[in-house]
Amino acid sequence: MAMIRATIPSILFELFSRSGFTGRTLPLTSCLTMRQSAIQRSRYRGGVDTQLNALDADRDLFQAELALAQLRYNELVSVVQLSKALGGGWQS
Repeated sequence: MAMIRATIPSILFELFSRSGFTGRTLPLTSCLTMRQSAIQRSRYRGGVDTQLNALDADRDLFQAELALAQLRYNELVSVVQLSKALGGGWQS
């Protein structure tokens, strides 16, 4: 039993470090949305586009950042639940 408890942190680390979806897809989406927002603001300042389009791009960026934060939160909660289910955790 002690051997199993000793390997739980390394298993959790492996699971957490291999999460390809969180690690790549959403940050890339957020980065692209950030770039789109910057372009729209530049277009607005240059008089080429409307303020509404710039604000829409900022709203899209905020929604992408919220989605990324929610996904990271869910991932961390899952790791804690897995740790508890495997018998790991803090000792009182």
